[in-house]
Amino acid sequence: MKALLLLFALATPTLGQIIVPEENAEHTIIPIKFVPNIPEGATIRGTGWTIPLKVSTYKVADGFVAVAPPGEYTVKYEARWIHLEPFTFIDGNGKEITITQYLGDGEVKEEAIFKVVGRQPTPDDPVPDPNEKVSRATYFYEKDEGGVPPGVAVALNEINSENNGIVATEFEDDNTDGDNEVPDQYRVGLEAARQNGFPCLVVQAGNKVIKVVSAPTKISQVMEAIR
Repeated sequence: MKALLLLFALATPTLGQIIVPEENAEHTIIPIKFVPNIPEGATIRGTGWTIPLKVSTYKVADGFVAVAPPGEYTVKYEARWIHLEPFTFIDGNGKEITITQYLGDGEVKEEAIFKVVGRQPTPDDPVPDPNEKVSRATYFYEKDEGGVPPGVAVALNEINSENNGIVATEFEDDNTDGDNEVPDQYRVGLEAARQNGFPCLVVQAGNKVIKVVSAPTKISQVMEAIR
């Protein structure tokens, strides 16, 4: 025999706070930590995370790590939860009865605001050639020697999200078609990468290679290479 035991109570606010540094330098990884105080096994409904489009994120156990261009951003988390659990007992007649017991419910509404501050130029910065506009940045690597570092992956994603005309991708050295043909868009960059040695980031202006960075691992290394 099964029955549903419904106990009604007012929703109680759930503890939990989004923790993020208030001010961050451009091209640095920003930790966004948040573990909502929701009981294990509870059913969760609602919007969940709301993250601005310009903020690139990578999920980790206790929240996200993120990068973003200069600006001010608000991240939010909204959800409702209810915790129900089956409970079985034997009544006075020896019958097994299963009920659904109510263990609580709640609502989570949290938000945090943070800023990203751009780096100020210095007299030592190289002067860009106005005739060389970066159009492509590709991370070339050999899979057997490891994949794409998280910092590089986040940076490539950020470049694409900026919609500034730069195509940011990754390419594995043996990632060719059945005839061992290299896709046209990677031919020039791959030749430069093979000459330099893997892994590396190749920055191009059209079919011209303007920079090769050996074994980058950080977001800042990738972002500086395309400036």
